[in-house]
Amino acid sequence: MGSKRLESLNRHTSYCELVCPQVSFSNAKGNAHTLLDEETKGLVLRHGEARPGDHTHAREVDFFGGEENPVVASRKYSATYRCSLDLTLYPFDTQECNFVFLLTSARKERLQMVRDGKGVTYSGSRQLLEYSIVSIVTRPANHTRYSALQAIVRFRRRYGFAILTVYTPSCFFVIIAYLTTFYPLSNLQVRVVIALTAMLVLTTLLSQVSSNLPRNSYFKALDVWMFGAIGLIFSILILQTVVDVVARGEEASKVSPKQDKGMVHVESSIMGPRKTAEDLFPRTLLAPRMMRAMQVGYPAVTFGLVVAYVAYLFAALN
Repeated sequence: MGSKRLESLNRHTSYCELVCPQVSFSNAKGNAHTLLDEETKGLVLRHGEARPGDHTHAREVDFFGGEENPVVASRKYSATYRCSLDLTLYPFDTQECNFVFLLTSARKERLQMVRDGKGVTYSGSRQLLEYSIVSIVTRPANHTRYSALQAIVRFRRRYGFAILTVYTPSCFFVIIAYLTTFYPLSNLQVRVVIALTAMLVLTTLLSQVSSNLPRNSYFKALDVWMFGAIGLIFSILILQTVVDVVARGEEASKVSPKQDKGMVHVESSIMGPRKTAEDLFPRTLLAPRMMRAMQVGYPAVTFGLVVAYVAYLFAALN
């Protein structure tokens, strides 16, 4: 197969003598469409054999049929498109952008725009700054008047940055807040300050991440994770306060032994001092038991919530 470049096709008038289609980028920002100017390059691809001219021509000429020898016009265009993003699964979301092309030279009953080979191709790197290009599909588009094609580009967000800057630090802060349950009951102020600081840092981190995203009125997957982490730390603060109130109540309920003035009571027995039921079966204080329940139950609840979150993501992505 050979090819022959026709320099005359670079001129607007000569190119339109053969074919002069106009394609509109219908969903691009502004009035974007194809142009025929000095930057447009025309090329005839010789796929078929030439047919010699007859005796009616004054000189020897060869004719190439238009069905077998297509005319290709090439030019660089720059257009801005807007895509509707669904950030429900952010930062594990997958987005689709549609690029619609309309052949506005004639109605679709007279002129059709068909896909050539695979259609739209992408020659750059598929690993972008925030996304990875998953696939590019070209297929016909519905239009009431003109023939149309649309290129559907599917993007998948690269979530490594969110894992390093949001998910991992939030796990560390939740663990730090959990470790306060192993502090002595008398150190309430230290335990509360550490847990409260962790919650405030997570709140600041959530606000910073949300400021870099488009405004929306629904929860994202990242919001669910961050509110879950903040809720876990907040529950620790509540339970720490409850345990401290119970511990102070138990301290106040302890009755010190009373001595009557001027009298001394001496108890003696051959069998030894008399033991009460409380001496035989000492009562365990409630506050330490509550703290031990927190130390055991808190990791179990956290693990269950993480499993539910991961299961939700897998179900939504698949």
